[in-house]
Amino acid sequence: MSTRPNRRSRGRAARPLRPALRSLGLSLGLALALGAAAAATPPLAPLAPVPSLARIGIDGIGADRLTALEADPELHWWLELDRVLVVLAPPGALARLGRDFEVELLAEPPGSGPFVLVRDRRRDAGDDGFAEIARGGRWTLGRLRAEPEAPLPAWPVGGGELVPSERAPRGGHRFAFAPNRVLARAGSNLFPAGEEPEPLAVDPEIVDAVDVDRWFAAVSDLAAWNRWTRGTEIHEARDWLVARFGELPDFLVTTQQFTVPSPTTNAWNVLATLPGLGSGARRVIVGGHYDSTSESPAVAAPGAEDNASGCAGVLEMARILAVWRPAATVVFACYSGEEQGLYGGTAHAQSVVNEGLASSVVLMLNMDMIGYTGDSDLDVLVETGSTHAALLGRFQAAATAFTGLRVVTDTSPGGSDHVPFVNRGMPGVLTIENDYGSYPHYHRTTDLPGALTPVMAENILRMNVAVLVELAGVPLFADGFESGGKGQWPATTP
Repeated sequence: MSTRPNRRSRGRAARPLRPALRSLGLSLGLALALGAAAAATPPLAPLAPVPSLARIGIDGIGADRLTALEADPELHWWLELDRVLVVLAPPGALARLGRDFEVELLAEPPGSGPFVLVRDRRRDAGDDGFAEIARGGRWTLGRLRAEPEAPLPAWPVGGGELVPSERAPRGGHRFAFAPNRVLARAGSNLFPAGEEPEPLAVDPEIVDAVDVDRWFAAVSDLAAWNRWTRGTEIHEARDWLVARFGELPDFLVTTQQFTVPSPTTNAWNVLATLPGLGSGARRVIVGGHYDSTSESPAVAAPGAEDNASGCAGVLEMARILAVWRPAATVVFACYSGEEQGLYGGTAHAQSVVNEGLASSVVLMLNMDMIGYTGDSDLDVLVETGSTHAALLGRFQAAATAFTGLRVVTDTSPGGSDHVPFVNRGMPGVLTIENDYGSYPHYHRTTDLPGALTPVMAENILRMNVAVLVELAGVPLFADGFESGGKGQWPATTP
């Protein structure tokens, strides 16, 4: 059988190729056109990596490395919180930093609200619509689970008028998120290499004179009274303080009356002045509030930690300088009305201004809640305004030389009796145990002496005595200079 097609069949078979070729030509033309268009259009940029939240360990890395880290151009933002730096950065940058630092990636905090900064947030605040990310010193970084009803205020640079209150929120005071700032700095990172402070010129024997048992006895005496400013028992505590300061030689003891509003209540500061033996006009003020509060202050407010601990510390330091007399005049002050809004500290600070003595004050040292630690880390918060930040180095030096304390610093003062002095241009410094936010008996009727950790107070007092001795000008190794003889307590001191 022949397989060669006839002429007609060959013609029929050829016809379908023509539209196919035309279609192929159109397709090739379209492809060429699209290719030309693609060549004329810039390629799409690759998607940028999504930045991640992380905590970077910075404890003890020093000021030089810390400054360089915070200046890293790949960081979107950073916040310094004591021993950690919280950052937002691309994954590649975090991987690079992980070669030199301990980097911990953080999960995205839940919620749709903004990042916020919270001051004085207690660890037992509960679920208040806030997701915590990190904390350091008195500050907590977190995110709200929903948008706030009103814009949050900004924390003013250098501190503000934040005052304590018997109704202070356990969730703390919220402020608008502000990145690239130091909220709390570890004392180990204060100084660049080669710029560490000189050792304190202090006789160690004076620091060793701190008697923690005597301090604890004073705390116990004060905690036996309900020291609520609006009550009556606080008058007995006032009179007890007047008597104790009055037993010290050469002290001039007075009381300062002022009023606390809403409702109007009379209150008193106790001021014990030890005249300086030098010819200059320098003054140091050592203060702490002796009033207290609780969830039922009309019933009981023993306030052992807040703040019999600080007030007893003022008395302990007065007893030491009664023996080792300073060149500068030192005023030992126990304030009332602090829990209602710093009324006692404000009254004293304003009187110093009115008497024209503000320029002579080289230090106002305030002690508030110095007798508790929640763990083996004996960390103390030292706080002042940015204008007087140089003083922080003296406390770090004293802590290193004479104690086992780990210092945390803050230059945004608020919430205690150093603030009225800072606001009037005087160098007010707060020393407070750094675990105060976790103290389980804060502003409760259970704030009793048995809840305290005396070793914490002993270390804070040793640090504070060392700084006080240096700034008040107690002579170094000056035998025979001190009243009563070196190391001998006056006979009237209990």
